[in-house]
Amino acid sequence: MLFQKCLQGIGGIASVGLVLRLFVSYRAWPDIKCLDPEWEKIIDPLFHLLLQKKVVYTPAHLGQWLTVQEAVFDLLSRDEPKELLQQVLLAADVPVVSVPSHVADAIICFAGATVKDISPSGTRAKLKQVPSCYQNLDKREKLLLLQFCLKDRKNDELCGLKLLPLSNGTFTTFSDRGEKIFICSPNHPRELFPGLEHRFIDDTIDEDIIGSLKDAAYQGKTIFLETSMILSYRAFVYSIYGYRQSLMRSFHRRYCRVQSTTALQRIS
Repeated sequence: MLFQKCLQGIGGIASVGLVLRLFVSYRAWPDIKCLDPEWEKIIDPLFHLLLQKKVVYTPAHLGQWLTVQEAVFDLLSRDEPKELLQQVLLAADVPVVSVPSHVADAIICFAGATVKDISPSGTRAKLKQVPSCYQNLDKREKLLLLQFCLKDRKNDELCGLKLLPLSNGTFTTFSDRGEKIFICSPNHPRELFPGLEHRFIDDTIDEDIIGSLKDAAYQGKTIFLETSMILSYRAFVYSIYGYRQSLMRSFHRRYCRVQSTTALQRIS
């Protein structure tokens, strides 16, 4: 992905030369997992010197060489949306760097706590700072981005991100103010309220995302459970449709027996 970025916009011989330089540069780094005995005596002073120099490359800011401390490394596992995250963060001018595994091992070993990498927390902060870097993504990409942002369960940091998927196919902003957004359960289906898709989470998305959003709801300031859930649900119905009192009594009789704790919940 990052090599492709290097090739874009640079062109011709210069781009080929850059790729060759990266290839030769990173190939020259020793693999600390299988060191020749002759290397062991100089490995510490070598990396002490090396990590003070501009030895890693990022396509950000039209391309530049950086010190290890200046870079944000892609250390994501293969099951993460690596290319998408690189694309979004580079669009926000984050100095993302991708290096071969033996180079990453050496950097982690000798640079330690000073190494910055792509993380859910850093990604959320940058998305809020530069919303244009993700607002034009398609639905699948936004859901992958949301799933990554939910990974560390720091749900209070979601506020301000326009990544909350609704049943009408759009996305709205996570917020602790404004309209309540609800999650359906099998016992409380969205079909009870036709035309109100903009007030419900899209229940066709990945179950892991739904589960994480439910966790976010439980951590919010308002949680609808058991009796309090029923009363709030009744109030919601009444506020939208203006049901008569007799219909509300019928509703109460029907749902007062529901024990589900995954009914309609507010996403904060």
